[in-house]
Amino acid sequence: MQKSGEENLNKISQKFINLTAKYELNPRWLAKILYLNSLGLSQEDIANRMGIHRLTVNRYILVLKRMPEYDARNLIFWGIDLFRKSINYK
Repeated sequence: MQKSGEENLNKISQKFINLTAKYELNPRWLAKILYLNSLGLSQEDIANRMGIHRLTVNRYILVLKRMPEYDARNLIFWGIDLFRKSINYK
């Protein structure tokens, strides 16, 4: 059972990485931005926590808003899920 869960996680990770590449986004940054945004942090607070510029966070959010809804939904769902799982593994 554990193995199929890991295989599923690997498939989701690969899909997430492929989709972020399509939009020229850093998958680690996007996952963390999505997670922190889901906690209600402002773009400025997210930038400060991540040590990146606020405009970078803004660019990632704008790219999500401008992409097709299907891609955006998948990235948001997969990104938050993958980031939460990465926290639990540590």
